[in-house]
Amino acid sequence: MLSAQNNLQESAKIALKSGDSQTLARFCSDKMEFGLEGAAQSMNSRKAAEQLGNFFRENPPADAAIQFQGKGKDGRKYMICNYTSRNGGGYRISFYWKEQASPLFESIDISKD
Repeated sequence: MLSAQNNLQESAKIALKSGDSQTLARFCSDKMEFGLEGAAQSMNSRKAAEQLGNFFRENPPADAAIQFQGKGKDGRKYMICNYTSRNGGGYRISFYWKEQASPLFESIDISKD
């Protein structure tokens, strides 16, 4: 199970660095929550891929790094990344998922630094 968790985190980091919304969407639960600048919505993984694609088009990646990772009081795992766009914007992107054999993101939240 640890290998699946590590694969999820590493794949997400690589996808962030390249602005690859389709790869991130493969790791999204069918029903998830997606937040952008405080406006969160429940949506399916296809819609989340569209939202991520829009974000990456408006904020092309320059760099991404995992800042924190751990397990919350609710039992969900989390990973918080710092994302820098080529247009100079800095963002905090948070991912949340349940620890299971094939982990999928249940929530992604993007906020400006």
